[in-house]
Amino acid sequence: MTDVAAVLADLLAEITHGRARPSELAAETPLQGGGLALVSVEILELVVGIEDRLGVELRGDDLAPAQFGTFGRLVALVAERCGT
Repeated sequence: MTDVAAVLADLLAEITHGRARPSELAAETPLQGGGLALVSVEILELVVGIEDRLGVELRGDDLAPAQFGTFGRLVALVAERCGT
């Protein structure tokens, strides 16, 4: 797991109060719907956590629902914004 993926996995575990287990998150794990079933407040907490922990500001198209479709898609987006 990359550093970005590890930070996001830990963040998701905190936000979901353990519903997301870092060791069980795979690139194809859905974040919404039948996967982790993140609700809007949890997505907001995730965005704030990304900004706080990684110094990455997500804006505009970064906040489109498709960007939060799977764990892998979110990791790719944040890694790209981090320049890694």
